[in-house]
Amino acid sequence: MIAQLHNHPSIVTWCCHNEPAALSFQDRNLIHRPDPRLYREATALDPSRPVFLCSGRREEDWLHSGDTHAYVGGAHGGHYLDAYGRRSKLVTEFGCEAPLNLTTLDETPFLADRLAHLREHIGDIQAYQAALLKYQVEWYRLTRLDPCGGYIQFMLVDLCPQVGCGVLDAARRPRAAFEALKSASQPVHVFLEYTASGPVAIWVVNDTEQPLLRSLVEWQVWGENEAPITRGSAQVDIPAQRAQRVTMVTWASAPDRPCTVVLRLLQDGRVVDENRYDDPFHPLPRPDAYPWHMDPVIGQRCFGGPHARSSLRVFNTWYGRLAAWLFPVYRWAEGMFQKRPDPRLDALLRALLG
Repeated sequence: MIAQLHNHPSIVTWCCHNEPAALSFQDRNLIHRPDPRLYREATALDPSRPVFLCSGRREEDWLHSGDTHAYVGGAHGGHYLDAYGRRSKLVTEFGCEAPLNLTTLDETPFLADRLAHLREHIGDIQAYQAALLKYQVEWYRLTRLDPCGGYIQFMLVDLCPQVGCGVLDAARRPRAAFEALKSASQPVHVFLEYTASGPVAIWVVNDTEQPLLRSLVEWQVWGENEAPITRGSAQVDIPAQRAQRVTMVTWASAPDRPCTVVLRLLQDGRVVDENRYDDPFHPLPRPDAYPWHMDPVIGQRCFGGPHARSSLRVFNTWYGRLAAWLFPVYRWAEGMFQKRPDPRLDALLRALLG
């Protein structure tokens, strides 16, 4: 590959291995072979580009890797709000699966049959994917260069009709997450920093090379039946290529009441960006049986249903089902997969339970 493509202008770096140690206790690819040899050969063949030993591991080692794969609220368990507070340098994979659009599903009869139980839930699961991407993109942009140097969502388009991470399905029909990703990734973006406990601050990120001087940020918040809660504005200068906190948020939100937040960024009376949050402090729950249930025939996550199998192999045997019935600790273990996105716990449970 290096010999054939060494002068291709779109190549920035070489990476020897993607996720070489999917289980944290299996580092033999990184430590023994083939990665050390691949790294030596790649650096010798092309000294003009940086070479990375691996992707998706060793974020702390910026010279040999430096990126992270963070499927928080998705394949790594937990909820998408758990991304709050994480300080990643470069996130090269994140997101979650959602079913393909109903029209595309019906164009693949075999898949439509295997996923018939999802027909009424496609909208809800796609909404979760959209909420996850919006929240996490905005978090990565909030931490711009502190220390986040960029993000790459996984992935833009599904490769085949599937329950996948694409914001476009295999027929190029957009999932709900397409607009969420597009909106949150605008070069100039106004957004709300918040957790499930409530609002924190309002931010503007400017990825252009020009400062935004004398910009006006407006916010409106209303509750049920459009009852006003608060509104306000602030004039601010936004430096070029910077994330800027506009103001800390002081309004109180009733924990049991929904609210809607609308933010606008204006310059010279022109709306540069607008952002809306519907009931942000009551985040969407992660869909049932996600991400740990798979359909072994189609090889995809299936969100439960008659063909679902556990990602813990022992639960798919008669003795595993019997043991789970007799010893609740087995179900507790599977529950830990769903609730705790901790790779060390993941490795321990898989080593013990298969």
